[in-house]
Parts: sequence; structure tokens; C-alpha cells
Amino acid sequence: MQASLNPPQGLILVFNTETATLNWIIDFINYGIHAIGTHVILLTAMRPLDLLKSFNRMKLVLAANNYNGVRRISSLGIVYIILVVSGILFLVTDYHLRRRTSFNHHLFVTFISTLSAIYPMTALLLFVVHCYASSLAFELIQMEIERREVQLFNSQHEDVGLFVFAVKQRYFLACDTVDNINYSFGWILLLSTTFYFVAIINSSFYLFGMEVKTATDIAFLLFALVHLILMCSIADHVSNKAGDVIRQLLKFKCADKPFAGNQIEMEFLVTQMAQTIPQISANGYFNVGKKLLPQVVGAALTYFFILCEFKASEQRLPPN
Repeated sequence: MQASLNPPQGLILVFNTETATLNWIIDFINYGIHAIGTHVILLTAMRPLDLLKSFNRMKLVLAANNYNGVRRISSLGIVYIILVVSGILFLVTDYHLRRRTSFNHHLFVTFISTLSAIYPMTALLLFVVHCYASSLAFELIQMEIERREVQLFNSQHEDVGLFVFAVKQRYFLACDTVDNINYSFGWILLLSTTFYFVAIINSSFYLFGMEVKTATDIAFLLFALVHLILMCSIADHVSNKAGDVIRQLLKFKCADKPFAGNQIEMEFLVTQMAQTIPQISANGYFNVGKKLLPQVVGAALTYFFILCEFKASEQRLPPN
């Protein structure tokens, strides 16, 4: 998107250093690979039927009223995509009107490249919705443990073995949903994380390393940062909710009275669950979560300072 706003009308004339020109080329390639790659992955690598089956199995955990939250997140996501794409189109139009660009093939390509962002953002929305549903399932399991804890302490007729079986079934059903998320969105996460990483570097250079700054530079940097933070936060939320279930079960297990005769079964369940805490993974290359954010920002700052140093070195060279 951002690269398309600065057409190569003799690149050295548009950018006064070779470093800026190289940054523009990398930006253009990064956006092209992300746009095309996302379309290819959505059409070939994703398994929508598997996701649908996994979502239907969640009915064993989620109640009917819980789907209202899922629908609300989906609706807000659609509105968000419309607003973001509309905002980008407004910035693109304003940019070309101020530059008095003629309505030629370049303007057409710019609009098409902007509209093509709908597909990657739709993939991100699907990922967020499925992660939200999974985290909600773990949260409901935790609430069920709390509810049954009260019942077991107040009654001697509760079947502890049946309770342990129900918790195990629901927990691993939710974990299976996370496995399907990794299977379906693994390549998307790998491609998107790489895209946002490179985009943050390029946008930072446009915004802080060049003399001329535009609203599109700020918008594109915010676009990359917000989506990277959203992707990492929702992925981390799933693992945190799964961990909360195990911590709640551990608190429950420490009470000797209701679990007399079931301690071994409980300890085995807790150990098994602790060894299978679900993680959202970028196709097995790395885990997606909040711990990834400092690494990405740190690496982006490093490359940003390298670009600035290259630019400063060029400016110190005597003109030919």
C-alpha cells in the first residue's frame, strides 16, 4: 500500500539516496509477497471444512448464549475492516489529488493494491474469531470447575470420577480446536508476522529517516503495529486461559476431603494437562504471543538504525 503511493518516476529522483530507494524496493516486494501469498494460502493451504467441524464440536463446551459474543466479535471485525480500508482509500485519494496525479494505470493499480488488503485482514479476522472462541471455551471450563468445587464441598453424593472425565474431555476438545487453528492458520501467521516485521522497519524509516513525511507514513506504521499486537495478544490469551484452567484445578486438587480416593487420577490429569498447554504457532517456526513483540520491535529498531547509518554514510560521500 505505502510503496504504491510513491511511484518509481526515476527512483533516484523521488528518493535522494540509494538507501531510501532500496527501502522503497523492499517495501514494494514485501507488500506484493504478502498480498499474493495470503490469497494463495487462503485458496490452497487453509482447510475451511476442518475449521467448521472443529467449531461445531465446540458446542459441547460453549452454550448457545456464548455464540452471541462470537457473533459480536465477527461483526465488529467486519466493521473494522470496512473502516480501515475506507480510511486507506481516502488517504490514497487525497495523496493523488494533492499531487494532481492523472487517472491512469498507476492510480488503478494503487486502488487495486489497497483493496487487496481486504483478504489479509479477513484472514486475520478469522484467526481472531477462532482464538476468541477457544479462549472462551477454556474460560467456561474454569468456571465449571469453580461451580463443581462448591457442589463437591457441600455434598457427599457428587461423582468425582465423572467430574474428572468431563473436565478432561472438555479441556482436550478445546486443545484440539487450537491444533486446528495452528493447522489452518500456521502459514498465514508466518507470512503475516514477517510482513509486519519488515513493514515496521520500512515505515519507521519513511517516518523518522526521511525529510518529507506524509499521513500515509503514520497510517501504515500504525497499521502494522496494531495488527501485530492484536495477532500476538489474542494468541497469548488462548494460552493464558488454558493455564488458568490448570491453576484452578490445582487449587481444587489441594483439598483432600472431596478427592479422597481420586488423588492419583487427579494428579495424572493435572500432569497431562500441564504438558499439553496449547500454543499458537507460526507453522512450527516460532510461537506467536506477547513474548514475540519485544523481539520484533528490538530487531526492527536495529535494522532501522542500520538504514539510517547507511543513509548518513551516503550523504557524507562527496558528489560525483
